[in-house]
Amino acid sequence: MRTDDLKLLAAELRGIAADVMEVRETVAGTRTVTLRGAPALPVEEAAARLRERFAPLGVIPMVSRDGDGIAVRVVRAGDSPRPNPLVNVVLFLLTAASTLFVGAAMAGVDIIAEPGRWRAGVPFAASILAILLVHEFGHYLMSACHGVKASLPYFIPAPTIIGTFGAVIKTRSPIPDRRSLLDIGAAGPICGFLVALVALAVGIHHSEVVEIGPLLQDGDVMEFGDSLLVRLVTRAIKGGLGEGEDILFSPVAFAGWVGLLVTAFNLMPVGQLDGGHIIYAVAGRRHAIIARATVVSLLLLGLYWPPWWGWVLLILLIGPGHAPPVDDVTPIGGGRRLVALAALGIFILCFVPAPIPLRGAF
Repeated sequence: MRTDDLKLLAAELRGIAADVMEVRETVAGTRTVTLRGAPALPVEEAAARLRERFAPLGVIPMVSRDGDGIAVRVVRAGDSPRPNPLVNVVLFLLTAASTLFVGAAMAGVDIIAEPGRWRAGVPFAASILAILLVHEFGHYLMSACHGVKASLPYFIPAPTIIGTFGAVIKTRSPIPDRRSLLDIGAAGPICGFLVALVALAVGIHHSEVVEIGPLLQDGDVMEFGDSLLVRLVTRAIKGGLGEGEDILFSPVAFAGWVGLLVTAFNLMPVGQLDGGHIIYAVAGRRHAIIARATVVSLLLLGLYWPPWWGWVLLILLIGPGHAPPVDDVTPIGGGRRLVALAALGIFILCFVPAPIPLRGAF
């Protein structure tokens, strides 16, 4: 858009907003227009009124606090490309195949050599896919509730020890306010956590208590770190373990363990992770301070378990910051703060300092 067009748009927007806010300054930038002033209505009502009035012009007012007033940065509403659901279906089927292969291998079956025994991989594959599906559809359905356009989940098949890199959805329209940001961010990990907890409990019930020392020496099993929740569930179902004893996870229990670990990763309060959404909804622009503290904590934790440094690198590549929602002024309310506290509790219960212990680590 040309500068002259932006100046005309700025004048039009100023007139439309005249009875909603006292406009003290109008700035026409290279691609946006910003109005600064004092709201004539409560900020929540002013933000809603501006969205309603600016919508016919094909623009979105991004409302934030500006000293004792508000700043309204107006951006063009972009048209998102129409998604192709076939891509989602194909990726899901590929992920189902990769997790089925991994699950069968856990049961000692090579389904490439013995395709007729593919059912051996179903317990793990069904469990991990259920956790991921419920997590992502928690985001998807909550997005729909708040009028936010979102893609169907994109599953990511991968040659890893769990057969996948997880799943993601992509939002195709701006997040309206902090309340919807918190709801959308928290719905996925909370829903996925509940399914993972059930899988863990059922799986541990069907798991075997063994003398773990000889198995580790022979290299027959891989050792995994326990979160606080895993220890509590294990004790509740299997009772106290003797010295040298441990749980030999069934495939379903392992899927539950993975689901809890993924939940903890997603709830880290940084960037575009689910925890980043939640923290921004609660703390606003102080998110940046919390995100930096999280990155520093992970760097220090990497002295104990070096793979955390790779996670820090991934966070920095994606970006530790967080974009504001359209309405950055309306408070979330006490009820949603309780949801945020619940998410924090889940993070504490599920976090594992060293998910796969390294020999010789200190």
